[in-house]
Amino acid sequence: MSLPRSPPGGGMCAGRSGSFPNLSESHKEAKSQITLRNKRKLPDDNEVTKSDIAEIKRQMSEMLDLLKSSKSEQTESINKLSVNVAAIKADVANISSTMQNIILENKKIKDQLSKLSVAAENTEKKVRLLESDVYILKNMPPSSSIQTTATQNEIFTEIEERNLRAKNIIVAGIPESRNYTTTSRQDYDKAEILRITEMIHNACPQPTRIFRLGKYKSEKNRAIKVCFPSEDTAKNILRNRNKIDKEHIKIYSDQTPYQRKYLQNLKEELQQRTSNGESGLNIKYIKGTPK
Repeated sequence: MSLPRSPPGGGMCAGRSGSFPNLSESHKEAKSQITLRNKRKLPDDNEVTKSDIAEIKRQMSEMLDLLKSSKSEQTESINKLSVNVAAIKADVANISSTMQNIILENKKIKDQLSKLSVAAENTEKKVRLLESDVYILKNMPPSSSIQTTATQNEIFTEIEERNLRAKNIIVAGIPESRNYTTTSRQDYDKAEILRITEMIHNACPQPTRIFRLGKYKSEKNRAIKVCFPSEDTAKNILRNRNKIDKEHIKIYSDQTPYQRKYLQNLKEELQQRTSNGESGLNIKYIKGTPK
């Protein structure tokens, strides 16, 4: 249910009328009381904006210049670093090459030391053999074909001849070719010698000379002298001559006339002492010298 309301301005309140206020009159009164003032002139906004943009552009330009300068410095640093890296690589390559050369030099030195060691050992063996030969020559028994007292020159001559003959071997028992031409007979002898040496010594070096001893006779088989470039080859064949499966082939060292005479004296002495009743005697080679 709606309550009754009194009109605006009504009631018992003093100063209030019982009708709505006249707004037009109040507006005129208020207008008469307003004082108008001149508006303050503000600076042009466009000028400020332009100034700010110019400042920003200046700062950006400085930043770009700074970036360019930094980039240039970085590029220069990278170039220097590249040069340094290239120099380091070159130094490493030089060091590696130097190390390889050092390794090769060390290998050569080791090989040379090994060869010197072998040469020293061979020299020592030769000295011992020469000492034995000198002792035998000085104490050889009297003989009609050899002087009783050997002079110093004869000793040196004998030693030199033995050194030369140490590179040779004597092969006996190879049938002689019946061809009439010397060349055909020599080719036959060479083929037979190479076949025999290959049986004893694999990859045997080629002989420097191969020839028959004495004059040719169709009814006789002469021994063959084989000369090698080194003494080791001849010694190797002599040490392994038992590998030959043919009994009629015999291989001997190339002896000097004195050595052959000395061996013949030993054989005669052995025969005489055996005839006198001594037993267990034989000829044995000690350091290449028959005893």
